[in-house]
Amino acid sequence: MFIMNKRGQVTLFVVMAIILVGGAFAIIYTQTDLFKKTETMNPEIAPIKTFIDNCLKSTAEDALIYIGHQGGYYDLPKLSIDTYSYYFYNNKSMVPSVQKIESELSRYMADMLPFCTQNFTNFTGFDINSNSKIVSKSIILSEKVRFDVDYPILIKKGASAYRLSSFSAEIPSRLFTIYRVAQNFTSVQLEDPLSLCVSCLTNLMINNDFYINMENYDNNTVIFTITDNQTLINQNSYEFIFANKYD
Repeated sequence: MFIMNKRGQVTLFVVMAIILVGGAFAIIYTQTDLFKKTETMNPEIAPIKTFIDNCLKSTAEDALIYIGHQGGYYDLPKLSIDTYSYYFYNNKSMVPSVQKIESELSRYMADMLPFCTQNFTNFTGFDINSNSKIVSKSIILSEKVRFDVDYPILIKKGASAYRLSSFSAEIPSRLFTIYRVAQNFTSVQLEDPLSLCVSCLTNLMINNDFYINMENYDNNTVIFTITDNQTLINQNSYEFIFANKYD
């Protein structure tokens, strides 16, 4: 009798285990199915999502061009001349950090993206609210620059409502390598502040497949333009420009 009860208990435990495992799989399947439904873009708002993605890409490209012409800055620092930021001034390095340039790119994106979307005036029949603050994060990688943007948008059409918020774009770019070239050249300049090492520039050009142009701005200032013919933005070679002041 004792043996029969024990077998009955074991059988009951097995049945309960099967029920629990089955329930767990059902929950996982249901959640996965709901996740897929959430991730599937509704055809009705797909054109709006595509429009935002295109704006994000074009604004990201504009950001790279703009900061490239200002030595990595969106807003020029105090130590600058015209639109050129100094990388070498009074025998000191003024080269910004990679994180600083990433921050400048992010600020450009947050400020300029709304000018591209233009409050979605081209989309009739929709009530689109995009008044929330745009938060952008830029990451400079070895062969590209990535922009991750939080851009909360509420879209209404009739009784239906949709939300979009997270967007991203990756732009092929050798900005990281350009930055390292400018940084290395400035380090060499610090070792001999009174002279300009032309052979150093030549080696940097050859080793990185860049073209570097020097132009006298005045008696003490030289403008350097690093051109990357491998990277094209809007069908133009990418340029990065900065200034050095020699006493």
